[in-house]
Amino acid sequence: MIRSTSKTVTTTPTSIVTSTGATSANPKRVVIQVPTGGQAVFIGGVTRTGSDSNGGASYTLSTTNGLSLASPSTTSFDLWHDDELYAVVAATTQAIIVLENQTN
Repeated sequence: MIRSTSKTVTTTPTSIVTSTGATSANPKRVVIQVPTGGQAVFIGGVTRTGSDSNGGASYTLSTTNGLSLASPSTTSFDLWHDDELYAVVAATTQAIIVLENQTN
């Protein structure tokens, strides 16, 4: 089953989709659209404290370290078990569309 939702992104990192139901054999495919006439949206993970096993430093999603999606644009991702995708904007708010397949 496919689900389409409208999300409002703010200047604070906002969860836009989780990988609920995804497995290593069955990822969740998501498509994100930033409509015409909007501002850029930056996506990524929200926060990591401390270093990871690869030596990555702590961070919080921001307009300087997120993947930039200009307006208009559409992009897609596969989310795996325990993945959660966040978005943030530089000013005010921005509506986006998230299309996802519903995994069991």
